[in-house]
Amino acid sequence: MVMDRSWLLTDWESGLYVESLSLSSAELGIPDSRVEKRCLRGGLSDGVDLIEVAAGELSCTVLPTRGMGLWRASYGDVPLGWQSPVRGPVHPAFVNQAARGGMGWLRGFDEWMARCGLESHGAPEEDGDTPLSLHGHIANLPAQRVAVAADPSAGTVTITGTVHETALFHPKLLLETAVTLGLDSSRITIRDKVTNLGDVPTEMELLYHTNYGLPFLGEGSRFLIPFEELTPYHERSAEGLDTYDVYEPPTPGFVEQVYLFSPAARSGDTASLAAITNPQQSGAAVMRFDIRQLPHVAQWKSTGGASDGYVTGLEPGTSFPNPRSVEREAGRVVTLAVGASYDVTLMHEVAVGGEAVDAVAAEVAEIQSGAAGTVNSLP
Repeated sequence: MVMDRSWLLTDWESGLYVESLSLSSAELGIPDSRVEKRCLRGGLSDGVDLIEVAAGELSCTVLPTRGMGLWRASYGDVPLGWQSPVRGPVHPAFVNQAARGGMGWLRGFDEWMARCGLESHGAPEEDGDTPLSLHGHIANLPAQRVAVAADPSAGTVTITGTVHETALFHPKLLLETAVTLGLDSSRITIRDKVTNLGDVPTEMELLYHTNYGLPFLGEGSRFLIPFEELTPYHERSAEGLDTYDVYEPPTPGFVEQVYLFSPAARSGDTASLAAITNPQQSGAAVMRFDIRQLPHVAQWKSTGGASDGYVTGLEPGTSFPNPRSVEREAGRVVTLAVGASYDVTLMHEVAVGGEAVDAVAAEVAEIQSGAAGTVNSLP
Protein backbone atom coordinates (compact mmCIF):
# COMPACT_ATOMS: atom_id res chain seq x y z
CA MET A 1 0.00 0.00 0.00
CA VAL A 2 1.38 3.41 -1.02
CA MET A 3 0.71 6.18 1.45
CA ASP A 4 -0.63 9.51 0.18
CA ARG A 5 2.15 11.92 1.07
CA SER A 6 0.40 15.18 0.24
CA TRP A 7 -1.13 17.78 2.52
CA LEU A 8 -3.48 20.60 1.51
CA LEU A 9 -2.81 23.72 3.58
CA THR A 10 -4.99 26.36 1.94
CA ASP A 11 -7.94 26.02 -0.42
CA TRP A 12 -9.98 29.18 -0.81
CA GLU A 13 -12.73 27.48 -2.82
CA SER A 14 -13.55 24.94 -0.11
CA GLY A 15 -12.78 27.27 2.80
CA LEU A 16 -9.87 25.13 4.04
CA TYR A 17 -7.08 26.83 5.98
CA VAL A 18 -4.46 25.10 8.14
CA GLU A 19 -2.76 27.64 10.40
CA SER A 20 0.06 25.39 11.56
CA LEU A 21 1.53 22.05 10.51
CA SER A 22 4.69 20.12 11.33
CA LEU A 23 5.79 17.22 9.16
CA SER A 24 8.76 15.05 10.16
CA SER A 25 11.00 12.90 8.01
CA ALA A 26 8.91 9.88 9.03
CA GLU A 27 5.71 11.46 7.74
CA LEU A 28 7.37 12.73 4.57
CA GLY A 29 9.05 9.37 3.98
CA ILE A 30 12.37 11.10 3.31
CA PRO A 31 15.33 10.99 5.74
CA ASP A 32 16.67 14.27 7.09
CA SER A 33 13.71 16.31 5.86
CA ARG A 34 10.98 18.41 7.44
CA VAL A 35 8.21 20.91 6.70
CA GLU A 36 6.95 23.51 9.18
CA LYS A 37 4.02 25.82 8.47
CA ARG A 38 2.93 28.66 10.74
CA CYS A 39 1.21 32.03 10.68
CA LEU A 40 3.29 34.91 12.01
CA ARG A 41 1.88 37.29 14.60
CA GLY A 42 2.90 40.83 15.53
CA GLY A 43 4.28 43.88 13.78
CA LEU A 44 4.32 44.18 10.01
CA SER A 45 4.44 40.36 9.73
CA ASP A 46 1.07 39.87 11.39
CA GLY A 47 -0.94 37.37 9.36
CA VAL A 48 1.88 36.26 7.06
CA ASP A 49 1.90 32.51 6.32
CA LEU A 50 5.38 30.99 6.31
CA ILE A 51 6.44 27.50 5.22
CA GLU A 52 9.92 26.22 6.06
CA VAL A 53 11.04 23.19 4.09
CA ALA A 54 14.31 21.30 4.40
CA ALA A 55 15.82 18.32 2.65
CA GLY A 56 19.34 17.29 3.58
CA GLU A 57 21.65 20.32 3.62
CA LEU A 58 19.20 22.49 1.72
CA SER A 59 16.40 24.59 3.19
CA CYS A 60 14.20 27.49 2.16
CA THR A 61 11.24 29.50 3.41
CA VAL A 62 8.22 30.04 1.16
CA LEU A 63 5.77 32.92 1.71
CA PRO A 64 2.28 32.04 0.42
CA THR A 65 1.01 35.44 1.60
CA ARG A 66 3.57 37.20 -0.60
CA GLY A 67 3.02 35.58 -3.97
CA MET A 68 4.86 32.35 -3.08
CA GLY A 69 8.15 34.25 -2.90
CA LEU A 70 11.20 32.71 -1.21
CA TRP A 71 12.07 34.67 1.91
CA ARG A 72 15.30 32.93 2.92
CA ALA A 73 17.35 29.89 1.93
CA SER A 74 20.53 28.15 3.00
CA TYR A 75 22.78 25.27 2.04
CA GLY A 76 24.51 23.93 5.11
CA ASP A 77 25.93 27.01 6.81
CA VAL A 78 25.85 29.08 3.59
CA PRO A 79 22.99 31.63 3.79
CA LEU A 80 21.21 32.89 0.70
CA GLY A 81 19.48 36.22 1.07
CA TRP A 82 20.21 39.70 2.38
CA GLN A 83 19.60 42.01 5.31
CA SER A 84 17.01 44.49 4.09
CA PRO A 85 16.25 47.69 6.02
CA VAL A 86 12.68 46.33 5.90
CA ARG A 87 12.00 44.07 8.88
CA GLY A 88 9.81 41.48 7.27
CA PRO A 89 8.28 39.47 5.92
CA VAL A 90 5.71 42.25 5.52
CA HIS A 91 2.01 41.55 5.11
CA PRO A 92 0.73 43.05 1.82
CA ALA A 93 -1.91 44.97 3.81
CA PHE A 94 0.92 47.26 4.96
CA VAL A 95 2.25 47.91 1.44
CA ASN A 96 0.74 50.79 -0.54
CA GLN A 97 2.30 50.23 -3.95
CA ALA A 98 1.03 53.55 -5.32
CA ALA A 99 2.87 55.55 -2.62
CA ARG A 100 5.96 57.62 -3.38
CA GLY A 101 5.19 57.92 -7.06
CA GLY A 102 4.59 54.20 -7.52
CA MET A 103 7.64 53.11 -5.47
CA GLY A 104 5.69 51.84 -2.45
CA TRP A 105 6.56 48.21 -3.35
CA LEU A 106 9.90 48.78 -1.61
CA ARG A 107 8.22 48.94 1.82
CA GLY A 108 7.65 45.19 1.69
CA PHE A 109 10.88 44.16 -0.07
CA ASP A 110 13.15 41.82 1.87
CA GLU A 111 12.88 38.43 0.15
CA TRP A 112 15.75 36.39 -1.19
CA MET A 113 13.65 35.83 -4.33
CA ALA A 114 10.61 37.93 -5.12
CA ARG A 115 8.67 37.55 -8.35
CA CYS A 116 7.93 40.79 -10.19
CA GLY A 117 4.93 40.98 -12.54
CA LEU A 118 2.53 39.80 -13.82
CA GLU A 119 0.80 42.68 -15.59
CA SER A 120 4.11 44.57 -15.54
CA HIS A 121 7.42 44.32 -13.69
CA GLY A 122 9.46 47.40 -14.50
CA ALA A 123 9.83 50.98 -13.32
CA PRO A 124 6.65 52.91 -12.47
CA GLU A 125 4.96 54.88 -15.24
CA GLU A 126 1.68 56.03 -16.73
CA ASP A 127 1.30 53.58 -19.61
CA GLY A 128 -1.43 55.31 -21.58
CA ASP A 129 -4.32 55.56 -19.12
CA THR A 130 -2.92 52.84 -16.87
CA PRO A 131 -0.80 53.79 -13.83
CA LEU A 132 1.81 51.10 -13.19
CA SER A 133 3.75 50.84 -9.92
CA LEU A 134 7.23 49.43 -9.41
CA HIS A 135 7.62 45.68 -10.03
CA GLY A 136 3.93 44.86 -10.31
CA HIS A 137 1.53 43.19 -7.89
CA ILE A 138 2.29 39.47 -7.77
CA ALA A 139 4.64 39.68 -4.74
CA ASN A 140 1.87 41.34 -2.72
CA LEU A 141 -0.91 38.86 -3.51
CA PRO A 142 -1.69 35.80 -1.34
CA ALA A 143 -1.94 32.29 -2.72
CA GLN A 144 -5.45 30.84 -2.86
CA ARG A 145 -4.35 27.21 -2.84
CA VAL A 146 -1.22 25.84 -1.13
CA ALA A 147 -0.10 22.24 -0.71
CA VAL A 148 2.86 20.08 0.28
CA ALA A 149 3.85 16.86 -1.48
CA ALA A 150 6.65 14.39 -0.77
CA ASP A 151 8.08 11.83 -3.18
CA PRO A 152 10.13 9.32 -1.17
CA SER A 153 11.33 7.47 -4.28
CA ALA A 154 12.84 10.68 -5.68
CA GLY A 155 13.79 12.12 -2.29
CA THR A 156 12.02 15.41 -3.04
CA VAL A 157 9.67 17.74 -1.19
CA THR A 158 7.53 20.18 -3.19
CA ILE A 159 5.49 23.20 -2.12
CA THR A 160 2.81 24.20 -4.65
CA GLY A 161 0.69 27.30 -4.81
CA THR A 162 -1.70 29.22 -7.06
CA VAL A 163 -1.97 33.01 -7.09
CA HIS A 164 -4.61 34.98 -9.03
CA GLU A 165 -3.75 38.44 -10.35
CA THR A 166 -7.11 39.53 -11.70
CA ALA A 167 -9.38 42.58 -11.70
CA LEU A 168 -12.35 43.95 -13.62
CA PHE A 169 -11.18 45.73 -16.80
CA HIS A 170 -7.62 44.49 -16.15
CA PRO A 171 -5.65 41.38 -17.16
CA LYS A 172 -6.74 38.11 -15.57
CA LEU A 173 -3.64 36.06 -14.91
CA LEU A 174 -3.03 32.91 -12.89
CA LEU A 175 0.35 31.89 -11.46
CA GLU A 176 0.81 28.21 -10.63
CA THR A 177 4.13 27.41 -8.99
CA ALA A 178 5.98 24.40 -7.62
CA VAL A 179 9.10 24.80 -5.44
CA THR A 180 11.08 21.56 -5.12
CA LEU A 181 14.01 20.58 -2.89
CA GLY A 182 15.88 17.29 -3.20
CA LEU A 183 17.55 15.27 -0.46
CA ASP A 184 20.82 14.71 -2.33
CA SER A 185 20.96 18.04 -4.15
CA SER A 186 22.15 21.61 -3.67
CA ARG A 187 19.42 22.81 -6.02
CA ILE A 188 16.03 24.45 -5.55
CA THR A 189 13.89 24.08 -8.66
CA ILE A 190 11.03 26.47 -9.39
CA ARG A 191 8.48 25.60 -12.05
CA ASP A 192 6.03 28.38 -12.84
CA LYS A 193 3.11 28.57 -15.24
CA VAL A 194 1.29 31.83 -15.99
CA THR A 195 -2.08 31.47 -17.73
CA ASN A 196 -4.37 34.05 -19.31
CA LEU A 197 -7.81 33.44 -17.78
CA GLY A 198 -9.47 36.29 -19.69
CA ASP A 199 -11.46 36.35 -22.89
CA VAL A 200 -9.01 38.59 -24.77
CA PRO A 201 -5.24 38.37 -25.36
CA THR A 202 -3.21 40.10 -22.65
CA GLU A 203 0.33 41.29 -22.02
CA MET A 204 2.46 39.60 -19.37
CA GLU A 205 5.85 40.32 -17.80
CA LEU A 206 7.67 38.16 -15.24
CA LEU A 207 11.01 38.74 -13.51
CA TYR A 208 12.76 36.85 -10.67
CA HIS A 209 14.35 39.42 -8.34
CA THR A 210 16.95 37.27 -6.53
CA ASN A 211 19.07 39.08 -3.95
CA TYR A 212 22.34 38.47 -2.11
CA GLY A 213 23.95 40.40 0.72
CA LEU A 214 26.42 39.81 3.55
CA PRO A 215 28.18 37.46 4.11
CA PHE A 216 27.84 35.99 0.61
CA LEU A 217 28.25 39.38 -1.05
CA GLY A 218 31.38 41.31 -0.14
CA GLU A 219 34.40 43.15 -1.47
CA GLY A 220 35.81 41.04 -4.29
CA SER A 221 32.67 39.05 -5.03
CA ARG A 222 32.30 38.45 -8.75
CA PHE A 223 29.34 38.34 -11.12
CA LEU A 224 29.52 35.70 -13.85
CA ILE A 225 27.29 35.46 -16.91
CA PRO A 226 27.88 34.52 -20.57
CA PHE A 227 26.26 37.15 -22.77
CA GLU A 228 25.61 38.18 -26.33
CA GLU A 229 25.09 41.83 -25.38
CA LEU A 230 25.56 44.06 -22.33
CA THR A 231 24.07 47.53 -21.91
CA PRO A 232 24.18 49.90 -18.91
CA TYR A 233 20.72 50.88 -17.66
CA HIS A 234 21.44 54.60 -17.22
CA GLU A 235 24.31 57.12 -17.05
CA ARG A 236 25.19 56.16 -13.48
CA SER A 237 25.56 52.55 -14.60
CA ALA A 238 27.73 53.55 -17.55
CA GLU A 239 30.19 55.12 -15.09
CA GLY A 240 30.98 51.67 -13.66
CA LEU A 241 30.82 49.65 -16.86
CA ASP A 242 34.49 48.56 -16.68
CA THR A 243 33.94 46.97 -13.27
CA TYR A 244 30.35 45.73 -13.60
CA ASP A 245 31.44 42.21 -12.60
CA VAL A 246 33.33 43.18 -9.40
CA TYR A 247 31.67 44.15 -6.13
CA GLU A 248 32.64 46.88 -3.69
CA PRO A 249 32.56 46.73 0.14
CA PRO A 250 29.62 48.40 1.87
CA THR A 251 29.85 52.04 0.78
CA PRO A 252 27.42 54.47 2.46
CA GLY A 253 25.86 56.74 -0.15
CA PHE A 254 26.53 54.39 -3.06
CA VAL A 255 24.10 55.08 -5.91
CA GLU A 256 22.73 51.93 -7.51
CA GLN A 257 23.95 50.64 -10.87
CA VAL A 258 22.06 48.29 -13.20
CA TYR A 259 23.32 46.31 -16.19
CA LEU A 260 21.15 44.62 -18.82
CA PHE A 261 22.28 41.36 -20.46
CA SER A 262 21.14 39.22 -23.33
CA PRO A 263 22.42 35.88 -21.96
CA ALA A 264 24.18 33.39 -24.18
CA ALA A 265 23.97 29.61 -24.48
CA ARG A 266 26.06 26.99 -26.23
CA SER A 267 25.49 26.55 -29.95
CA GLY A 268 22.40 24.43 -30.48
CA ASP A 269 21.39 24.73 -26.83
CA THR A 270 19.18 27.12 -24.84
CA ALA A 271 20.47 26.54 -21.30
CA SER A 272 22.27 29.44 -19.65
CA LEU A 273 23.33 30.56 -16.19
CA ALA A 274 24.31 33.50 -14.02
CA ALA A 275 26.27 33.36 -10.79
CA ILE A 276 27.80 35.36 -7.98
CA THR A 277 30.89 34.17 -6.12
CA ASN A 278 31.69 35.00 -2.52
CA PRO A 279 34.75 37.17 -1.75
CA GLN A 280 36.92 34.14 -0.91
CA GLN A 281 35.97 32.44 -4.19
CA SER A 282 35.01 29.43 -2.08
CA GLY A 283 31.33 29.44 -2.94
CA ALA A 284 29.00 30.50 -5.73
CA ALA A 285 25.26 31.01 -5.97
CA VAL A 286 24.13 29.90 -9.43
CA MET A 287 20.90 30.45 -11.34
CA ARG A 288 20.15 28.20 -14.33
CA PHE A 289 17.44 28.97 -16.87
CA ASP A 290 16.34 28.56 -20.48
CA ILE A 291 16.92 31.64 -22.64
CA ARG A 292 13.73 30.86 -24.59
CA GLN A 293 11.77 31.38 -21.37
CA LEU A 294 13.94 34.04 -19.69
CA PRO A 295 15.82 35.79 -22.51
CA HIS A 296 16.87 38.86 -20.49
CA VAL A 297 18.87 39.33 -17.27
CA ALA A 298 19.38 42.45 -15.14
CA GLN A 299 22.20 42.80 -12.63
CA TRP A 300 21.42 45.22 -9.79
CA LYS A 301 24.34 46.60 -7.75
CA SER A 302 23.19 48.45 -4.63
CA THR A 303 26.26 48.24 -2.42
CA GLY A 304 25.47 51.02 0.04
CA GLY A 305 26.01 50.83 3.78
CA ALA A 306 25.12 47.60 5.55
CA SER A 307 22.24 49.26 7.42
CA ASP A 308 20.86 50.71 4.19
CA GLY A 309 20.64 47.37 2.40
CA TYR A 310 23.99 46.13 1.03
CA VAL A 311 22.74 43.94 -1.79
CA THR A 312 23.03 42.76 -5.35
CA GLY A 313 20.23 41.35 -7.46
CA LEU A 314 20.38 38.74 -10.24
CA GLU A 315 17.18 39.17 -12.19
CA PRO A 316 16.32 36.91 -15.14
CA GLY A 317 13.07 37.91 -16.81
CA THR A 318 10.83 37.77 -19.84
CA SER A 319 11.88 41.38 -20.50
CA PHE A 320 14.09 44.05 -18.94
CA PRO A 321 12.87 46.07 -15.90
CA ASN A 322 12.31 49.18 -17.99
CA PRO A 323 8.86 50.82 -18.01
CA ARG A 324 6.44 48.51 -19.82
CA SER A 325 5.89 51.00 -22.65
CA VAL A 326 9.64 50.94 -23.38
CA GLU A 327 9.71 47.14 -23.44
CA ARG A 328 6.59 47.00 -25.63
CA GLU A 329 8.16 49.34 -28.17
CA ALA A 330 11.24 47.10 -28.23
CA GLY A 331 9.07 44.04 -28.85
CA ARG A 332 10.02 42.32 -25.58
CA VAL A 333 6.62 42.13 -23.84
CA VAL A 334 4.94 38.71 -23.97
CA THR A 335 1.34 38.57 -25.23
CA LEU A 336 -0.69 35.59 -24.06
CA ALA A 337 -3.56 34.39 -26.23
CA VAL A 338 -6.87 33.49 -24.60
CA GLY A 339 -6.28 30.41 -22.45
CA ALA A 340 -2.57 30.33 -23.29
CA SER A 341 0.17 29.70 -20.73
CA TYR A 342 3.81 30.68 -20.30
CA ASP A 343 6.10 28.15 -18.58
CA VAL A 344 9.36 28.86 -16.74
CA THR A 345 11.80 26.52 -15.03
CA LEU A 346 14.39 28.27 -12.87
CA MET A 347 17.01 26.47 -10.79
CA HIS A 348 18.96 27.91 -7.86
CA GLU A 349 22.02 25.95 -6.82
CA VAL A 350 25.02 26.40 -4.56
CA ALA A 351 28.57 25.54 -5.56
CA VAL A 352 30.73 24.86 -2.49
CA GLY A 353 34.52 24.87 -2.55
CA GLY A 354 37.13 26.39 -4.82
CA GLU A 355 36.98 23.58 -7.38
CA ALA A 356 33.21 23.92 -7.71
CA VAL A 357 33.53 27.69 -8.17
CA ASP A 358 36.23 27.18 -10.79
CA ALA A 359 33.94 24.77 -12.63
CA VAL A 360 31.15 27.36 -12.77
CA ALA A 361 33.60 30.01 -14.02
CA ALA A 362 34.91 27.59 -16.67
CA GLU A 363 31.36 26.83 -17.82
CA VAL A 364 30.63 30.54 -18.22
CA ALA A 365 33.92 31.09 -20.07
CA GLU A 366 33.22 28.18 -22.43
CA ILE A 367 29.81 29.56 -23.39
CA GLN A 368 31.22 33.08 -23.69
CA SER A 369 33.89 31.88 -26.12
CA GLY A 370 31.16 31.19 -28.66
CA ALA A 371 29.09 34.34 -27.97
CA ALA A 372 29.34 37.86 -29.36
CA GLY A 373 29.99 39.56 -26.02
CA THR A 374 29.04 42.99 -27.36
CA VAL A 375 29.36 45.77 -24.77
CA ASN A 376 27.43 48.99 -25.36
CA SER A 377 28.98 51.98 -23.64
CA LEU A 378 25.81 54.12 -23.71
CA PRO A 379 22.51 53.44 -21.92
